[in-house]
Amino acid sequence: MYITIKRFIIISIFGLCLFGSWNGYAQFSDKNKAIWVVQNFAPNVEWTGEETFDKYTIGVYGIETLIYNELVTLSKTMKIGMKEFTIVRFKRLKEITPTNILFVELESNDEIKGIYENLSYNTLLITDQCPQAEFIMINLL
Repeated sequence: MYITIKRFIIISIFGLCLFGSWNGYAQFSDKNKAIWVVQNFAPNVEWTGEETFDKYTIGVYGIETLIYNELVTLSKTMKIGMKEFTIVRFKRLKEITPTNILFVELESNDEIKGIYENLSYNTLLITDQCPQAEFIMINLL
């Protein structure tokens, strides 16, 4: 029992040192979300007409910048399969244009119904902790 408590304390201290603060942890988490979108989701989706476009387009909907910035950084060094990808940002419903992937930030979940209704055909919708299951395709928790 004593060893278990001691191990827990050591792991907790290590975690606090590693992540620094909750804000640092959120940034780490957002980076992982961006990497998951590019490395795990996108390469495993087959889009209709995929052979006809030169690069993929990933849209980010919302006003926060962390995930958007991470995706922009990744777009400079990574590819989806053999193709490059670009990142576009949308802050309002009327700005949404066709994309291969649309990532909806946590803070925009209250607009998910309108976003879903404005999706173009052939778009993978990825949400962040969205509670409205009827409007999501992939939901990061």
